[in-house]
Amino acid sequence: MTTLEFIQRHLNISEKSINNTLQLLAEDGTITLFPTTEKIRPVILKTQIEQISKNSKQFGDIVKRKESIVKPIE
Repeated sequence: MTTLEFIQRHLNISEKSINNTLQLLAEDGTITLFPTTEKIRPVILKTQIEQISKNSKQFGDIVKRKESIVKPIE
């Protein structure tokens, strides 16, 4: 399972959005939220970015745990 698959399994967000967000997070990018007439959009976007970041970190932690368990067995 990849990070993308893990995030898609937990969130209802498009693959393109996840990949773009992960790329920005990897580059320590800042997301500028422009004001819109609908104030809910920036809130939803911010929430999605936070969820993608959280799930990406969670997947990384799982991979590290798996490696630490499997390594001594080999």
